[in-house]
Amino acid sequence: MKQNGVLFTLLVDDYEAALDFYVEKLELFVVVADTQTSETSRYVCIALKDFVDKFMIHVKAPSTPRSASLVGGQGGDEVLITLPVEDIKSKQADLLSRGVTIEQEIEWLPYGGGACVTDPFGNRLSLFQHFVSRFA
Repeated sequence: MKQNGVLFTLLVDDYEAALDFYVEKLELFVVVADTQTSETSRYVCIALKDFVDKFMIHVKAPSTPRSASLVGGQGGDEVLITLPVEDIKSKQADLLSRGVTIEQEIEWLPYGGGACVTDPFGNRLSLFQHFVSRFA
């Protein structure tokens, strides 16, 4: 059976805060699974709207002290993940209106432009608009 997508695990200490940020505020993800698997366990999976079968995030509460120590620090001081956006200027304005803090002004590069945000747990994310035509 051919496998099409990537499943990335994001450690969080609050499922609802994660869903609010990634699904409601960023508006880049949709919930594809949210199931209580036991009294203490929940399976939550979100996917990029335009790439539902290509890129998903398994939102997971840590199950060990070591995992708990990684919440908000999976990328260290670097960007944990870069997410594609169609129009970085309008996305930045939209996020600011939703109360999301943009870490820096949009940085324009020869191949696109992007800005960083931090999720409620401390992970840095880059929102990036590619100029595909520059590579044609």
